[in-house]
Amino acid sequence: MGVREMLARLDSREISEWMELWRQEGWGDFRADLRNGITSSVIANVNRREGTDPYRPQDFMPFAPQRKKVNADALLDDDPETQARLIKAMVFGIVDQAPSK
Repeated sequence: MGVREMLARLDSREISEWMELWRQEGWGDFRADLRNGITSSVIANVNRREGTDPYRPQDFMPFAPQRKKVNADALLDDDPETQARLIKAMVFGIVDQAPSK
């Protein structure tokens, strides 16, 4: 499904719900990389020298983005236009200015 088709078929609230689900649980390549990072960090940690810092899964995920905690309430807005601008900014990096009243 293309971006235009997705935007035509789903309202902004549903897109926001999918975004939040991905943020909380994830899927796809990033999630697979995380599973491999966990396994790799466990193997490395049981074999590390005493007194060294433990490895983290992210240490074995060179392309992992640094993710910051997002307030879920900040992802939803009752105004459809404001919600659409928020989605465009978060998903596509498009920053629309609010129409002046």
